[in-house]
Amino acid sequence: MNHRIVFRGEEDSLSWNILHVYPKQEELTIQMTGQDSAHEFSVTFNQYDVFIRNFAHVHESLHGEVVFEQGMIRLRLRYDRLGRVFISWSDGQTSHQFRSDQSYLSEALAQLGVY
Repeated sequence: MNHRIVFRGEEDSLSWNILHVYPKQEELTIQMTGQDSAHEFSVTFNQYDVFIRNFAHVHESLHGEVVFEQGMIRLRLRYDRLGRVFISWSDGQTSHQFRSDQSYLSEALAQLGVY
């Protein structure tokens, strides 16, 4: 399986590629790719579902933040009331941040199956 979720910004993006689904272990292997780096990590179905629910809630309220952390991997989406989104992520060695917009992240939610 290879399913891609893109967190697109105004001038940059970060993608999650679901490489493997392990139904018996209830686990996914995801490759996070952005700004000349790529890292793989595993996440349980439950952790993935919680992130999606929290992401959808913050996205629809247009205010707040959602954070995903797994080991050294960290993704933070911070929304302001004007529809702007500030995306920051780290792979444990480097940190990156860029601006986005609610409309761009609606695409990511659609790729996650929310819309």
